[in-house]
Amino acid sequence: MSERATVTVLGLGALGASLALALKQSGRFAQVVAWDADFDVSRRAQRAAVADRFVASAPESVRQAAAVFLAVSHDTLRDVLVATGPHLSPGTVVCAVDESQERASVLAAEVLPASVSFVAADPVLLVRPAAGAPPAATIFRGGVLCLAPSLSAHPDAVAYLTALAETLEMEPFFVDAREHDAFASGIVRLPSVLAAAYVRVTGRASSWRELGRIAGGEYHQIGALTDLDADAGQAALAATREPLVRWLDEMIAELTALRDGLQDGQEPAGFYASAGETWRAWLVSRRQPPELADLPKPPPPPKRRFPF
Repeated sequence: MSERATVTVLGLGALGASLALALKQSGRFAQVVAWDADFDVSRRAQRAAVADRFVASAPESVRQAAAVFLAVSHDTLRDVLVATGPHLSPGTVVCAVDESQERASVLAAEVLPASVSFVAADPVLLVRPAAGAPPAATIFRGGVLCLAPSLSAHPDAVAYLTALAETLEMEPFFVDAREHDAFASGIVRLPSVLAAAYVRVTGRASSWRELGRIAGGEYHQIGALTDLDADAGQAALAATREPLVRWLDEMIAELTALRDGLQDGQEPAGFYASAGETWRAWLVSRRQPPELADLPKPPPPPKRRFPF
């Protein structure tokens, strides 16, 4: 195998295509191979030249790959793992880019051969790409790459993904898969759930005709959080039921306290001020250099065995 290895990206939607392009532009690999089950999606990615080579089947794409990134939809992850597993070389790093890390980890343990190293990853982006935006390698800059290595993942595989995160100008953040999903259900999934609930409530109001006329930028911003793949969103609800219920209980308690205070003519003191303080503190913390942030770090890896 060459000193600069081949890497594969499976799934060329908005995230997968941008990831392939970022890997290609990094110059770290001899070749970036890409595949998508949807012919039209694959053609758009080809026109954007996000990879060096595009192939017709998932098994073909992973042969001789040192690392494989799966950016496929939630409901097709198992099928892609089953199709590609027998064709992976021993020592391959397999990384599922999926919001539900626990589910991805369970599937990998069931399907993939023991000779590969699996790590679940969730790239947290500071700025969400606009719908229909072309692939961009820069969307990862300043973000956080949440990594949940399987128990059998080789330390070299973990070290490789840590270095790759830094190449993409992201902070590597190590977290247990179940814990990650509990966090993500509140900080990633909950906003879209609340936005969808808000749009549903306003949309069925008897005065919606008038409400719609005075809805402006605020309504547009909230509504944009619901402009997602409906099937993918529904699947995410199913995958995060338990932690999402706990977050919704917290929101119900907060809104109930607000409603009760307004009814009693004693709205909560500092309601907006306390929220603003939390928001500004978060902005400051996200601007910290990675070395100043209080983030868990993996143990120092042994001498590398993989040719990356």
